Amino acid sequence: FSARGGVYFGGGVLPKLWPMVADSPLIERFDAKGRMTSWISKIPLKLIHDDSAALRGAAIAVDQR
Repeated sequence: FSARGGVYFGGGVLPKLWPMVADSPLIERFDAKGRMTSWISKIPLKLIHDDSAALRGAAIAVDQR
């Protein structure tokens, strides 16, 4: 699998901690993958701000069954 569309972070606590996470070495460590660095560094990291995104996604999944 390939996450070329991005890695999305969400949840109740993470949006509150994102300023701390953004200033941490997370992104640098995510990108630093040796031979894969040029490929990995193009994958966007995104924060989901919508508190009800998971609930709406679950509703869509149930509706599609």
